Amino acid sequence: MYLLYLSLEIKIIDANENLSIQVHPKNKDEMWYVLKNKKNAYIYLELRNGVDKEMLKKEDILNKLKIYKVKKEDCIYIPGGVVHSLGKGIRVLEIKEKGKTYRLFDFDRGRTLEKKNGIKELLVEEKGIIQKKKRDGLIGVIGIWEIYKINFTGTKKFLLSEKVCIFVFIEGQGIIECSDEKKEYYAGKLYLIFAENEIINIQGSGKIIMLFNKGKK
Repeated sequence: MYLLYLSLEIKIIDANENLSIQVHPKNKDEMWYVLKNKKNAYIYLELRNGVDKEMLKKEDILNKLKIYKVKKEDCIYIPGGVVHSLGKGIRVLEIKEKGKTYRLFDFDRGRTLEKKNGIKELLVEEKGIIQKKKRDGLIGVIGIWEIYKINFTGTKKFLLSEKVCIFVFIEGQGIIECSDEKKEYYAGKLYLIFAENEIINIQGSGKIIMLFNKGKK
């Protein structure tokens, strides 16, 4: 676990094997940013056309899901109610709203399933969104959080107008400075910053995922 704060949950997931097929409650959205992938890595996302909830009660659930290949820097938005799973060989930064997870299928690992309740939460017509090689700027919105990706080299300054922001460094290394306090950063480092009308200075190079809280929930 990286961070559990207010309505938000952030973590890095290394899928060394196929992860469980799952669904979250309606209005509990999730986003994956792909950090690394093996060749031909894929995810399960959404139901195949023509599949309904009754058909999912049978055991061959994998044949009822769509498969998409993904690569580094792809951004996947998963609305609550959409079935999904990470395939093996993918590393992602996961950002999601706190909420229940219903496991529908677990590749015969013997863990408890919540198929009945999970199927109730499924939105059959709802779709995920895959943005290939997402460029810098706004890459998504999860609940009250706006999410941006920034590439930088040298010195980067940010004037923070929000009271709460989160910096997740996904590549590079250097120094981050706020209110005369300096900290080292490197790939995988996260900073939760409580500041308003403050200037943040970042020196070095790398890529950042930045989250800004736009309200209370």
